[in-house]
Amino acid sequence: MRRKILLVRDFVKRFHYGIPLLVDPIENEANRLYAGWPERLYVVEEGVIRYKGGQGPFKFDPEELAGWLAKRFPDAAERL
Repeated sequence: MRRKILLVRDFVKRFHYGIPLLVDPIENEANRLYAGWPERLYVVEEGVIRYKGGQGPFKFDPEELAGWLAKRFPDAAERL
């Protein structure tokens, strides 16, 4: 744990990082509880899931989402 804290302190000092950081103990309990796994892209509109992408890492496809968004919002796609 001490090594992790020293690494975080070094990072904060070197990069003038002003946002408070917390260090998960070696058991990684916070990571287990709150990790964003599996990765997946969603579009939620008015409380309804309109698009649900594939489960990462192998079916995580931002280009597929871009195509879906271009079809869903053609006027916005023309402005990009």
